[in-house]
Order: sequence, then structure tokens, then C-alpha cells
Amino acid sequence: MLRFIIVVYIGLCCIDIQAQDWPVFAEQMERRMYEASDDRARNAILLSKLDSAFHYLDVPSMREDVSRDLKRLKWDELSTDERKRSHWNAALWAYSASEYNEARVHITKYQRLTNDTSIHAQFLHMLIAIESDSLLAGKLINQMTTKDSGFVAMKTIMHKRWSKEQRAFPFVLAGAIIPGSGLMAEGFVGKGLTALMLNSAVGLALAAMIRANLYFNIATWGVMLVQKFYIGQLNLTSNLFRSRHPRKLARQHELLRQELATLLLKYPLQYKSI
Repeated sequence: MLRFIIVVYIGLCCIDIQAQDWPVFAEQMERRMYEASDDRARNAILLSKLDSAFHYLDVPSMREDVSRDLKRLKWDELSTDERKRSHWNAALWAYSASEYNEARVHITKYQRLTNDTSIHAQFLHMLIAIESDSLLAGKLINQMTTKDSGFVAMKTIMHKRWSKEQRAFPFVLAGAIIPGSGLMAEGFVGKGLTALMLNSAVGLALAAMIRANLYFNIATWGVMLVQKFYIGQLNLTSNLFRSRHPRKLARQHELLRQELATLLLKYPLQYKSI
């Protein structure tokens, strides 16, 4: 979900070339490279092709071409400014394509060339780091919050990782220790209190049977009561979690999406043009 939001806002920055025209444009550029007189000219044409590709909307069919062209590009033949621009664009493109290792390589090289401490550069670097290096991501978030307190929300985004789902096990475990507590923790207070009172009554009944040496009753009635009320409230805790938690998680995600959208509008991540 996090990557999807980023891709949408990056897409708003594309240039005025229709994505449907890409195969024709790419073929024309390949023909120009074939007809070029030397390697330097071919490299310049390939760079121009990549500059155009970076500004397209996210078209899945282009990903293989862009990845191949990045490997074909002779970086040492580019000027310093060209390398800076291309590493930034490649990092942004790789992140939007979920190529996080490649994105990390390019943003690292960009930082080495520029030592860019702008909030836009830290923003992209942090988003990439969230996928691979939580310590670096946390450090960058702390640096950015000194410039804009709105980035505090990114700490929550980093820890939740958006798509990560919580498990019912902690709630079921709580219910196993104190009957009904798991239901109350999920928000079903009435059901939790009822489960607590019923299981307390069962516990008192079992204790009375033990004192009266009614072991046959314990083996019959006692087992049935434990299965019905104790095991039953554990099963109910697990089942209600599935219906309750997605709505709660969706509300949390919506709040985080709003926070991220605000940051992206304030600090848009754009491809660098020639």
C-alpha cells in the first residue's frame, strides 16, 4: 500500500508523452543507436531514451526495457551532472517498480555525488531504507522531523509496514490466561465480561465438585462445561478477530494514507529533467 501511494504521486509528474507510444519511441531510439557512429553517441542516445522512460506512468511492460537499459548505460562516460540526474531518476524508478536493492544502490551513489541534504532527497532515501534498513530509516526520519514535525507519522508507517497484518494469537493468549480478556481487548467488552462471569462460575463449580469428591461428575459435566465456556470463548475470540480487525486496520491505514498524501503534496518526489 505504501508503494502504491508513492507511485500514484510520482505518476502525477510524468511528461506529456502517451504511454501507448512507448514501443514506437523505443524502437526509434534503438534504430538511432544502431546507426550511431561511435560508442559515445550511442550512450548519449541511450541516456535520452532512459530520461524519457523515467517520466512515463508506471507501465509494467516497460520495466524489463528500463532495467536492461540501465545495465547497458556506460556511467563513466556521463558527465557529473548527467550521473547525478540519472542516479536520482533510477532510484525513484526502481523504488516505484519495487526493485528496492537497485533503488538503494542508485540513491547511495546519488548521495555520494551530491551530498544532498535537502528534505526531498532524505524523503526518497528514507522510503527506500524502510524496505531494507530500519536503522537508517529511523535516523533519516529523526533528521526530517527536526525540519518538519509532519514526518513523525512516518515512524508509525515504518513500524506497521502498511501491509503487515496483526495476528489473533495475542488476543487468544490473553483469553486463555484470563477468560474474556481477549474479547475485551478486541473491543467486545460485553461479550468479554459475560465470558469472564461464566468461566468464573464454571471454576467455582469444579472446585465444589473436587471438595465433594465428585470425580465422575468432573469427568462428565466438568469437561463439558470447560469445553463449552472456556474453549468456546477462545474460539469466539479468534473468530471475532477476523471480522473486527480488518475494519480497525483499514481505519489506521486511511489515517496513515492521509498523512503520507499531505507530505507528498508538500514535498513532491519528481524525476529530474534535462
